[in-house]
Amino acid sequence: MDLFVKDLPPETQILIAVGAAVAAGCQVCLKKLTALARDEGLNNARMRAAATIGQFVKEQPSQQMRDLARELLGADPAKGASELDCPCETSRGEEAECCG
Repeated sequence: MDLFVKDLPPETQILIAVGAAVAAGCQVCLKKLTALARDEGLNNARMRAAATIGQFVKEQPSQQMRDLARELLGADPAKGASELDCPCETSRGEEAECCG
């Protein structure tokens, strides 16, 4: 494996990349990185931990915005959003692949 940087061990770099892929929402990246991690002998528990951290980091801005909206507007925008139809529906009312 080619190292991204010289100052971190390969395992650490892969785990950081797994967490970053989750945080970025990059499915292609996550698939490639988990395959690379398995080739390098990393176990699923360590990859799950990295993915959990990435998901936590990704969700923080959304949670903070919900809290602020609740504070300023007295309502949770996520609750109302869950009642909306998929904005990607086709004109025939069929659900698009992105939201299905």
